[in-house]
Parts: sequence; structure tokens; C-alpha cells
Amino acid sequence: MATFEAACPNCGTTFTVDEAHRGKKGRCKRCGKDFILPSQDEHSPASASVISISCPSCRRKFDVSAIHVGRNAKCAKCGTRFQIESTAAVAAPAAETQQPLPETPSAAKAGASAEEDVPLEWNPGDVILDLYEVMGVLGEGGMGKVYKVHHRGWNLDLAVKCPKPDKFATNAQKETFERECETWIDLGLHPHIVSCYYVRRLGEVPRVFAEYVEGGSLKDWIEDRRLYEDGPEEALKRILDIAIQLAWGLQYAHEHGLIHQDVKPANVMMTSDGTAKVTGGGAELPDTPNA
Repeated sequence: MATFEAACPNCGTTFTVDEAHRGKKGRCKRCGKDFILPSQDEHSPASASVISISCPSCRRKFDVSAIHVGRNAKCAKCGTRFQIESTAAVAAPAAETQQPLPETPSAAKAGASAEEDVPLEWNPGDVILDLYEVMGVLGEGGMGKVYKVHHRGWNLDLAVKCPKPDKFATNAQKETFERECETWIDLGLHPHIVSCYYVRRLGEVPRVFAEYVEGGSLKDWIEDRRLYEDGPEEALKRILDIAIQLAWGLQYAHEHGLIHQDVKPANVMMTSDGTAKVTGGGAELPDTPNA
């Protein structure tokens, strides 16, 4: 029977799959991520479709092959790392398309000035750079605040970690923080790790844009007794299930050279349906508390 090679868009592991399963949902045996198997040969002419994406930081537009959806990318203009997320594929143009006009120095200067002028503190209702709509404060601590924002371009809610300015005495410290966050971004997608999309300096502070998880932390579930609902037997099943999910997330991070430095209930985010996602862990996995 005919088969084809499929690769997990998360960890890159390849598998041999029966042709009958093309276009159907599969699950990676290595990292556990669910994904849609390609409906056609990636090297066939029909697969030469492209999608238009925008850098979430500088908003520069690019055309990329549709087969790269779900993978990490780096903006050629500003260097921001982000995940390619789109389902709107269009046919590849038969002829060469017109290249975008180069950005003028005055436009680049104006964009940089707008980013520098972003206020340090955000309030619900604020709209930052006509792109980020501030919904509220998710958490606050000694390191800074975490905001819930709505990304208008993506139509997606995000958690934005904003460290206090006094945490960075020099520009070199900011650059170190940004490099450390990039190790989190480079993990890509995993069902049991909170995803980090990109880091962007706004108001001279590097701010971390990460996945928003709506169910609160495992610490919240313990304190408000959600963890123990439906009696001891169901609670035990739930606890074991969460422990296994955490083990999967931590194993994936370890396989990518990252060691979690602070495993605790406050650093485990929960979706409303009980999916556990690891966050926190020192420099490698910055805290992103959600409420």
C-alpha cells in the first residue's frame, strides 16, 4: 500500500503514513502535538501555495510557503522571532510579483520613535501602537506586571509580561534578557508548554508576548478547590492526569536543553478543559500568570 512521509510541525520528527490518511488529523508520537497531515505531496506543483503573513512586531508583510504554517520564523526586517500562524493559503503567483518599496529612513525613524514613546504602565482600555488593546492586569509581582491584551492584527488574546525598568541597569542586560526569552520562543509549539510568540521593546522595556491561558494556575485550582471537584476518586484521576501532562512538557523542554528551575503550582497554567501547560522556570521560561 502507498505511503508518504509526514513531519511533525512542532518537533520535526518524521513518520511514514498510509496514503489513506492524507488530510486527516494525526498526533506526534514523540511530543504529543496534534496536527493535520498534508493532503498532498509537499513537492508537487499543487503544493506550491503561499500565504501572506505579517511580523507581529514591525508588521512587515512576507509571502511564505503554506507548508511552513506552525513553524518558527525570524523577521528579516526587525529580527523578531515568531510562529507562522495562518490558514488562508492562496495560489502561488505564476509570474514574479512586484517587490515592496524600501522603507524610507524617515518612516523607520518615526516607527522607532513610536515604540520608544509607549508608556511604562498600561491601563485597561489603552490601545498601544494601534495594535495591542489592553484588557486588564493578570498579575503583578516584584519583577513587574503581566497584562492581558488583544492583538488586533491576529484577533487573539495574549499575555504580555512587562518587567520593571529598574531590572535593567544597562542595555546589555536588556539584550541578555531578550536572548534568554528567545530560548523559550525557539521551543516552538507544544501542547503542555505555554508558547512564547515574540519579545518586543516598547517604552525601552523588553516585553514578552506569550500565549494567554484562560483557566488560571494550578495554584488557583488548589486554592479554590477546583482540583478536588466531584469527589476523591475523580480528584485523584485529575491529579494524575495533570502530573503526566507536566512530565510531557518538562521532558520536551529537557530534550531541547532547557532545565526548569522552579516547578511549582503557580508555574503551571490550566485551560478550562483541564489541559496543563508549564511556564516559569527562571530565565528560560519567564512567568506568565493568567487569570
